[in-house]
Order: sequence, then C-alpha cells, then structure tokens
Amino acid sequence: MSIRPNLKEFIKRFFANPFAVWVLGTFLGVVGGILALENGTYSLNRISVGGIFGFAVGAAYVVEVKCKVPILISRLICSLIGLAAGFAICLILSFSMTGILIGAIVGFILGAISREWIDQINFP
Repeated sequence: MSIRPNLKEFIKRFFANPFAVWVLGTFLGVVGGILALENGTYSLNRISVGGIFGFAVGAAYVVEVKCKVPILISRLICSLIGLAAGFAICLILSFSMTGILIGAIVGFILGAISREWIDQINFP
C-alpha cells in the first residue's frame, strides 16, 4: 500500500476547506515574518506584519475562489480586506500618516485586483 494516494487525498480535502486555507495563509505569513529577521533577532512587529499579510491573502483567496458571490461583491470585500491590511501593516511599522494613507490605498488596489493575482496560485 502506497502512502502517496493517501497523501494526495488528504491534500485535496485540506484545500477544499476554506478555513484551512485561510489558516495556512496566516501561518505562512508568520513564518515569512520570522524568516525576514533583522540582525538575527525576532521582532514582534515583523511577525505581526507577516501574519496580517498572510491573513489578508488567505481571506482574499477564500472570497475569490471558495465563496460563490457576484464578482462586484467579491471585489468589494477583497478591496476592504486589502485596505484594512495595508492600514494595519503601515500602522504597526510606525509609518507617518502619509505612509499609512499610501499603504491603505495600495492595499485597496491589491484587494481590488486580487482575482487576477490569485489565479496564479495553484492549489490542488
């Protein structure tokens, strides 16, 4: 008995669950934040930024791929997710008010076009 078919079935079931994909995105963002160390020291800010980024990408993926809502509604939801993520990331990194505003606008735009860049993610 080969373990490969069982693993393949597990992966298909795992990625069929929207909550699992969302949690995985958040986890990968935290890991990315940990790996982006400065001088070998852990920074709670970097870990938080990675977690927020992963949370936003996971949420956008779930809204665009797993939820069956009209395109206009999904774009609005993803835009608001991007806006909130951009605002929170810039706030955590102590940007100026101009930087926070620019981060929120960039997050909004990335959320609005999330359908285009999420198509590049190939999950089973």
